[in-house]
Amino acid sequence: MTAAVFWHYNAKDNSLTTFVNTELAPEFSFTGNGIYALLNDGNGNLWIGSYTGGVTMVSLSQSPIQIITHIKDNPNSLVNNNVNYIIESTDGNIWYATDRGISIYNPRTGIWRNSLSGIVVVSLCEDGNGNVLAGCYGDGVYRMDLSGNIKGHWTQSDGALSSNYIFAIQTDCHGKIWVGSPHGCLVALNSDGSLYHRFEIYGVMSISVVDEKRIGVATGNGFYIIDADTNSYNWYANFQEQSEHDVSAYIIPMMFTKGTTVWLGTEGGGLNLYDYKNRKIIREIKMSDGLPS
Repeated sequence: MTAAVFWHYNAKDNSLTTFVNTELAPEFSFTGNGIYALLNDGNGNLWIGSYTGGVTMVSLSQSPIQIITHIKDNPNSLVNNNVNYIIESTDGNIWYATDRGISIYNPRTGIWRNSLSGIVVVSLCEDGNGNVLAGCYGDGVYRMDLSGNIKGHWTQSDGALSSNYIFAIQTDCHGKIWVGSPHGCLVALNSDGSLYHRFEIYGVMSISVVDEKRIGVATGNGFYIIDADTNSYNWYANFQEQSEHDVSAYIIPMMFTKGTTVWLGTEGGGLNLYDYKNRKIIREIKMSDGLPS
């Protein structure tokens, strides 16, 4: 997805088709063009979090749009319109990480709950034990129950985190917690928040679970695939490799396919389909292909 176009990706043949073009279809409009978060929930809804524009909900079955924004002096609303991340918890509620805390929406009752008031929350994930972890910008990591009540708070002073400025947090199938920051190294934590391992990987933008054994880490200089059993890793699509092809190595989101390819969303370099087995880009999507910027 881009600021004005949604693309539909076919994993079987790696093809992309336009799903929604907001410029050609004015009925599909958004209040913010900076798209920071996406969630496809279990009920056929696509939740789109934007920076300054709140949340847009698209029902994929019928394609109507519902725009959700903060309502002044109304506690039963989104706490802030700067939405950085969205997840659906195991109880079916939708969690929104914003610049002023977390909003938890119950789609069955229409009731909102807010947590971590005033804290900039950048990333969210569940820990596999009925809790939600929140990575915060300047305030480390919080562990909360599914009602948003704080159960734990980990900061750099505890000794495990390399920075309090957290951009990415993810749990793997073995219960390890992976935490990345633009200002410190990547760390893997045990389920209790204690340090499992530090990696000499810096400038982390996002973290993805590739499969049961591997973790993908996007950075400002390429991406890494880590073997979670041995803690060894390989580095791909870095500055040196990409400069030979005039392609940006600054990677923010990633989406791994079932094969040996990964879609890379770059800063200034468009969207690239990269074959990490053969270390080459096999498809590039740029402004000339329909990206607005």
